Amino acid sequence: MIPEFSRFSTFTHGGMYANAIMDTHTAQKTVSEEIARIIEITMISVLLINESVILMYKPDKEVADAFIKLKNKRSDDN
Repeated sequence: MIPEFSRFSTFTHGGMYANAIMDTHTAQKTVSEEIARIIEITMISVLLINESVILMYKPDKEVADAFIKLKNKRSDDN
């Protein structure tokens, strides 16, 4: 996950390799696919961070159980 975070972070924060990566994808005509992949990774990261923060504050049992079910579902899918 860390290498992927580094790759999409370079776009978000204007990293030094963003132009080189975009030039490569432009030449290969894969810009749309790469942007979609970066958005997917970004959303997954945001959702996992939010889930961790919510669970850290010990929510009601129903809320905690719902998050645990989602976590288990993700584990089952892999």
